[in-house]
Amino acid sequence: MGFADKYAKHRCERDPEFKALWEDEKRICNHELTCENIKLRLELEALQADRATLNERITWAVFLGVLIAFGFGMIAGICLI
Repeated sequence: MGFADKYAKHRCERDPEFKALWEDEKRICNHELTCENIKLRLELEALQADRATLNERITWAVFLGVLIAFGFGMIAGICLI
């Protein structure tokens, strides 16, 4: 049980209006949706970072492939001379 829950439990015992607000189904649903939204945003951020890393690796692989192909082309050209 976190601080917010402890505080709410303590305050609900003394304040019926607060208790009604705290136990309101709309508030609970909104809170759960907000938590899920934050979780999804963090997962999306991680996926975007992974994709950026993958794109960078692909770019380097293509660049190195072109350099190697160019190098073999130069070698083949020299051998033909």
